[in-house]
Amino acid sequence: GAQFNVDSIGLELGSTSLKVGDTTETTVTAFRADGSETDVTDRATITSTDDSVVNVTGSTIKAVSAGTATIETTFRGNTASVAVSVDDNVDNISLELGSTNLKPGDTTDTTVRAFRTDGSRTDVTDQATITSTDDSVVDVSGSTIEAVNAGTATIEASFGGETDSVAVSVD
Repeated sequence: GAQFNVDSIGLELGSTSLKVGDTTETTVTAFRADGSETDVTDRATITSTDDSVVNVTGSTIKAVSAGTATIETTFRGNTASVAVSVDDNVDNISLELGSTNLKPGDTTDTTVRAFRTDGSRTDVTDQATITSTDDSVVDVSGSTIEAVNAGTATIEASFGGETDSVAVSVD
């Protein structure tokens, strides 16, 4: 096609606030000095500053993991960018213990599941933060809990901004 002079370009996204798994479309517009504009989406280069958060295929953006990234576009030496945030769509989490009544020296495993806003469940034990309110009673190592001394403690898990806790007694 015919070449034309571009004053600036604009980048628009269908949405800048996404949940993991969502997609949105981009539109790139070239603005000419005479005030006219042309959709150049199919001719512009569109990229993400962090492909692990959002990746770009053609003009489609897909949210991959929670975080923020910037979508950048270039057309005839002009650039434009838009920030995008991705939420991990965690509605709540559930902490489960193999046993809540332990004797000193006993160990039990924990499981943390994320319940997502789309209705799905995911085991997030490896990504969750698991702690004990009293390490002298119950100690946490990764996803394994060890009873140390008689008493009670609460095991707490956090992931995606959500928390859950379970009381443990050691006797």
